[in-house]
Amino acid sequence: MVSLNQVRLARIAALVAGLACAAAGQTVNLDDRLEEGQQLYIQGRYSDAQQIFGATLREAEKSQPESGTVARILDLLGQTEHALGNYTEAENLLNRAIAIYQRNAGADAPNAVAVERHLAELYLQELRPADAAPLLRRSIGVMESRANADRADLAVGRADLGIALGLERKYGEAERELREALEVLETELGPNHPKVAAVMLPLSGVLIVEHRYTEAIEPAERAWQILQASAPHVGQPDIAAALDVLGVAYARAGRPREGEVYLKQAVGIAEAIYQADQRQLGYYLRNYAEVLKQLGRKNEGKTLDKRARAILAENDRRISTSHTVNVNALR
Repeated sequence: MVSLNQVRLARIAALVAGLACAAAGQTVNLDDRLEEGQQLYIQGRYSDAQQIFGATLREAEKSQPESGTVARILDLLGQTEHALGNYTEAENLLNRAIAIYQRNAGADAPNAVAVERHLAELYLQELRPADAAPLLRRSIGVMESRANADRADLAVGRADLGIALGLERKYGEAERELREALEVLETELGPNHPKVAAVMLPLSGVLIVEHRYTEAIEPAERAWQILQASAPHVGQPDIAAALDVLGVAYARAGRPREGEVYLKQAVGIAEAIYQADQRQLGYYLRNYAEVLKQLGRKNEGKTLDKRARAILAENDRRISTSHTVNVNALR
């Protein structure tokens, strides 16, 4: 089954407050270092991005531990730890960023709300939609209350809420949120923007879990076409997600040979960019195993399915033994 929370584009902040720092006898611009980390993140080189963000955070904390710059780096590092599957560390970092932003500018400060959405996306990754939904609804409410609300950003928040509703099996509500978000993004950004593809993929996922397989193909195909045309500005994680959803849509619609081609590519990319025990890789392996069984290649399918189950079980164990505090309980 397609995992609805696995099909979003990477959304990390593009602007970072400037701060000059000395290193190796020369001045290095913080913006440049964080831009390098962001590019590595987009490419799926999460461990390399983690090193850059971690080193930059340590330096920034020495002089301005409560600054917006530190909060921004905490956010970037938190999203990177999320991508690496280090969920407890990611949650702690994101909560620290939120706390700094709120102390400096109040609970409804735009940066604080943005990081709350990143935290909600982490909860979706952990299959905790009941924790994610209140954060998403709050962020949507705050954005709607602003005089000059960014309609595209608001639509992205509604798409995340649609994913949460899908995970709660509220498929009708999920589809409505996703379609409304899609309409806004197509209007605001154009029909071929990567963020449009980011909404089409979970929409396809909702249609798949509702057994509307033929309908699911069109948004999956269109998302794949958009991302292909957007290369090289789209990262490998996003390409893998699109390949996976399209492959599942084809396979479930009775076109398993076509599905196998795309799912094999998705697994290949995932093997290259994710750690061996990463939940994302587990999803892709499971979907590929299903189509191999469908094609009569049962032994291959069973081998991959066994590996997928082990990865997903290990991730479930990590989540169940996590001791992080649910941020909703602190409100």
